[in-house]
Amino acid sequence: MELVERDAPLAELKAAARDARAGRGRLVLITGEAGAGKTALVRQFTSEAATRSKILWGMCDELVTPRPLGPFRDMAGQLGVDLAGDAGAAAALDALGVELDAGLYPTVVVVEDAHWADEATLDGIRFLGRRVGRLPAVLIVTFRDEEIPPDHPLRITVGAVPPDDVRRISLPPLTRDGVARLAGRADADELYRLTGGNPFYVSEVLAAPQAGVPRSVQDAVMARIGRLAEAGRAMAETAAVVPGRAESWLLDELGVFDGVDDAVRAGVVHADGAVVAFRHELARQAVENSLPPGRRRQLNRQVLEALAARNAEPARLAHHAVQAGDPAAVVRHAHVAARRAASLNAHRQSVEHVEQALTYSDQFGDAELAALLDLYANECYLTGRHDKALDTLNRAIELHHTRGDDQRLGASLRLLSDVHWFLGHGSDADDAATRAVAVLENIPAGPALASAYAQRSKLAIIDFRGAEAIMWGDKAIQLARQLDDVPVLAVALITGGVARWLLGSSDDATVVEGLELAKTHRLPDVALAGYLYLANGHTNLMHYPEGRRYIDEGLAFYEDNDVVSGSQMLLANRAWWHFEQGHWVEAEQDARRLMATQPMTRGRALRILGQVQARQGDPAAEATLAQAHQLAEPKQSRHNTLPPAVAQVELAWLRGDRDTAMARATALADLGLSSGDRRWRSEVVFWLYRVGVIDDVPDKVMEPYATQIAGRWQDAASAWAELGRPYEQADALADASEPEPLLEALKILEDLGARPRAAMVRRRLAELGISAVPRGPRATTRASPAGLTSRQTEVLRLLAEDLTYQEIADRLFVSVKTVDHHAAAVRAKLNASTRAEAVAAGHRLGIVEPSSSDDQTR
Repeated sequence: MELVERDAPLAELKAAARDARAGRGRLVLITGEAGAGKTALVRQFTSEAATRSKILWGMCDELVTPRPLGPFRDMAGQLGVDLAGDAGAAAALDALGVELDAGLYPTVVVVEDAHWADEATLDGIRFLGRRVGRLPAVLIVTFRDEEIPPDHPLRITVGAVPPDDVRRISLPPLTRDGVARLAGRADADELYRLTGGNPFYVSEVLAAPQAGVPRSVQDAVMARIGRLAEAGRAMAETAAVVPGRAESWLLDELGVFDGVDDAVRAGVVHADGAVVAFRHELARQAVENSLPPGRRRQLNRQVLEALAARNAEPARLAHHAVQAGDPAAVVRHAHVAARRAASLNAHRQSVEHVEQALTYSDQFGDAELAALLDLYANECYLTGRHDKALDTLNRAIELHHTRGDDQRLGASLRLLSDVHWFLGHGSDADDAATRAVAVLENIPAGPALASAYAQRSKLAIIDFRGAEAIMWGDKAIQLARQLDDVPVLAVALITGGVARWLLGSSDDATVVEGLELAKTHRLPDVALAGYLYLANGHTNLMHYPEGRRYIDEGLAFYEDNDVVSGSQMLLANRAWWHFEQGHWVEAEQDARRLMATQPMTRGRALRILGQVQARQGDPAAEATLAQAHQLAEPKQSRHNTLPPAVAQVELAWLRGDRDTAMARATALADLGLSSGDRRWRSEVVFWLYRVGVIDDVPDKVMEPYATQIAGRWQDAASAWAELGRPYEQADALADASEPEPLLEALKILEDLGARPRAAMVRRRLAELGISAVPRGPRATTRASPAGLTSRQTEVLRLLAEDLTYQEIADRLFVSVKTVDHHAAAVRAKLNASTRAEAVAAGHRLGIVEPSSSDDQTR
């Protein structure tokens, strides 16, 4: 079938191929509704590119639960990789990486139907996408955009790829003229009306002329099926229950392969070597949906038996077991598929498989059911389904107790403690950890007991209970060393090391030892804890160079290992680091990227964003900090509640509401002064001083807080400057009673955009009789409805013209990075998260002329 109205998308693909040949690869996202012609476009491109490029093609299948790394498994045969054994999926991705890194020739990698991708496949796309810019390769990912909601994991995956390396191609429906051209006749209005210009619908209707103009694709497909001989129909019906593509050997074993030629001639399927596939997935679904329920179950049962005899992938076996309605087979295969998916970090798919198995929970013995519940709880915990994890753990714990299995009981109680803490049930978390230790200490010591000790240490660390944290941490390390259990030892070293380092005035050597152990033995989840503790700990202690080192190393490590949760937590830490170093644009950028993440990281990001807004005089600060406080308050630990509460004190003080600031600071006094964390104890003490509650410096207050509270503002300002904290430097200078330091403070605050504190300094200068006080923001900035500078206004208007950052940089004679900073500042001031929202806000405020386009997003 002729490609119609697809010249521009084809040219875009060819341009990406030229870039790849020059060593600058591209991720090309091809979107469109089902039947828009995504596959046809890619086939046309690859057929032309095949003479100069290697083509690797894989598909995501619409299985009940997708097979992990499905499309990369498809590519394995093209790379000569043997997929035997559990390591097959990883081997396929590794082989692809080697192929691309070799860079011997341009490579086109096609991942089709990514809207059905499993977690492991999304990780693979992210892994390749983040590297494609420096490879001679084109990574093409097709998906149905109507099936990808805003919170779909695929959008997060795509968002992790550098924007400059991404090209987007959206395939619209054909126009009336396009349908007429495809139909080869001018009177195509009715055909256009019925199909809406969908190329697949049009081609299906045109391929079945004797059926007239069908009312739906179902009619069009079934009209073709009706023309087949008995053997062709039997083959089509059998192949229709196999998502994606059916292997030739499978059809042969089921006795229907003789019908392939007939179906190929009729245009129902196409045969490509060892596989047979429908011309479009919608066609397969149409045939599958047309089957009577009994016939569908029978065919799935036959497929299941044939695949099981070949030891096919558990995910496929589980799918057909479900479709066959065979409880014993579902129990047998879904359990195995769940563990396989979990081992490949495809945790959502693991959850779905276990749920399939649990549908027939009466088929399991108590021991098997308890093990399955433990697996389900752990996978729910990893995927953020904490309520389900809680309910499941309670069921598992009851079974373990009834069976007298103290080993599993203790392990489940330890996980229950973590789940309770994450849900904000602080006392329940402590109780579960205490019970876990009590149970496990009554049986021979093992890894579960060491993990329980580490859990008790972790809870004590979070609540700044120093002596208790150190005691449990030491017990965890000692037992883990005795057991010579590497994963548990790594956890114990990291947790126990943090307790001694942060709460016992020690150093980070033990934490670093645990991190290196986790990295050496490829334990990414454990290494995550090490990087997070080291990054957070050094930033907390105001060791900013060390903190940034572990932030950057951690982000690079988790980028290489594609651990999304780790990068999100480290991104929150980076936002904090930027905030304290006075890089408020960057801090806000990082914080806003975390708004759709889990409550823990979102709460931390909201606190940083709220403090930036407070210091800039943004009215949104109060609501932002209220959200942060709301997310933190249920956690019942100082680690979560103190930071947003301190920020709310600062906000009230900056607004001149001294009574509220004093009330809020006083309410924090006991909590802050009893904290074992010197940093947050110091923050609380500082604000008690600012609002006039205390005059003297208590013990255990960090420098330069203590120096500033003692009234030595010069020394404090110098110390803050040495730490690289300009806002705090200006704040200390503002305590002076002479004009010169006040003027210096004002300049720093104006440069930061810290309007409320700058206004305080101006009033102080006026009180001292200084008449030549700087006026603050320029008149043009004050006149702007959103407080935009003239340059920011200029950038917003150019954004509205749909210019790229490079085009704007060329027009303004600045760097792309400078444009990026201005654009970020514009979004912040307009409270917009995207370019389109900023442009729309500009229209509403009259900053952007009505003729400018505001419907494009970059």
